[in-house]
Amino acid sequence: MKGKRNIEETELRCMECNNKQKIQRWQGYKKKEGHIKHLYCFKCKDTTAHEEIKEGFSSMGAWG
Repeated sequence: MKGKRNIEETELRCMECNNKQKIQRWQGYKKKEGHIKHLYCFKCKDTTAHEEIKEGFSSMGAWG
């Protein structure tokens, strides 16, 4: 199929409360482990720095 791109999930950890959430990235645009992205954290109720962690790295799952 022309124009179809693969999307992969990546896990991010809030640097303030350690809450984990997932975002989707195009397969060719994945970032390195440790990449910092500023997102809204639902536990902190504020925009905080989130660190990208490798998939499967956490044993607690996305909502741990």
